[in-house]
Amino acid sequence: MPGRSPRFAERVWELLRQWAAATADGPGGRLPWTAAEAAGGILGRTRPAEALSVLGEVLSREEWDSLLALVLAILNLAESGCVPDVLRALIDWSDPMDGSPPVIKALLAFVITARTPCPPDPSGDTAAEARPGFAAGERLWPVLLTCAEDNQNALRDLWGRSLSAKQVRPLALDALRTWVEIAGDDGTAMRLVSTLITAIARLGGKHPARLEYYLEKWATDPKKPVRSARQLLTAVAGAR
Repeated sequence: MPGRSPRFAERVWELLRQWAAATADGPGGRLPWTAAEAAGGILGRTRPAEALSVLGEVLSREEWDSLLALVLAILNLAESGCVPDVLRALIDWSDPMDGSPPVIKALLAFVITARTPCPPDPSGDTAAEARPGFAAGERLWPVLLTCAEDNQNALRDLWGRSLSAKQVRPLALDALRTWVEIAGDDGTAMRLVSTLITAIARLGGKHPARLEYYLEKWATDPKKPVRSARQLLTAVAGAR
């Protein structure tokens, strides 16, 4: 509440920045966790730049204890309408691609956010259900999929980095399969996912072969075949 008051807001944000940088040893060891939770809550929705600055400080730490709070904060900000700000921050944080803890934490935050469906609104509406062609009662879209058309380049790069990082790749593939499954149920989703798959393949390197391998694997999964994966193989072929 003090942070939403013009009188105290700056002092509250300065305090959160101090907590984010606090030592992990001793009585203040959980202060970075608390800073992340506060920045990703109601306070951060109205000032996403300040919130992401605090979260960037938490993410830059070498220890992993605050990872859960960090991921939940990123997810909450994205679902609160701050997707462009969140994606820009994740691009900046993961840019070194050096396998360091901050980079891996940033990519983990991305793939978990990419996989998580939008929560139902108390009124019964959801971001996914508000999209043309998405009927109530169908599978809910992750917030990043609902915003894919306006954030194509950032999503392409973050998916590419997540699939390239060995530590993150299993979760990234699981999240991508979720998007492919949704594409099979909705024509708008199919267009968005096909555009994304093509863009990732055009990054070059191992991406085309990796996408072909896993799309074929999902399409022929004996327990739960994903029919849309076969259709998306043409997107990869067209990108070569």
